[in-house]
Amino acid sequence: MRIDLQINSTELVLRLRNGERRLAYAVVNAINNTAKRIQDAERRRVEEAFTVRKKDFMRREAAVIKPFANVREARPYAEIAVGQKPRLLLSAFERGAER
Repeated sequence: MRIDLQINSTELVLRLRNGERRLAYAVVNAINNTAKRIQDAERRRVEEAFTVRKKDFMRREAAVIKPFANVREARPYAEIAVGQKPRLLLSAFERGAER
């Protein structure tokens, strides 16, 4: 059995006090939380795929979220990228380089 349910709460939220503002913050929070979950998954993947000596450094550089979504700056997106530090090889592996 399959049940599909769609709820559009936009009208309800917009009727509330400061509805537009609340909706904007809810969207930004959802985007940022999703980006953080992707970041955690990518960090785990790097630890599984590579033998790493400096794990703390590699965890920080494996998936960097910059910039985060922000209501005040009218940025409804977040970007996740591999760190771009000098001599860091992760960005080369992203393009398909070999060890």
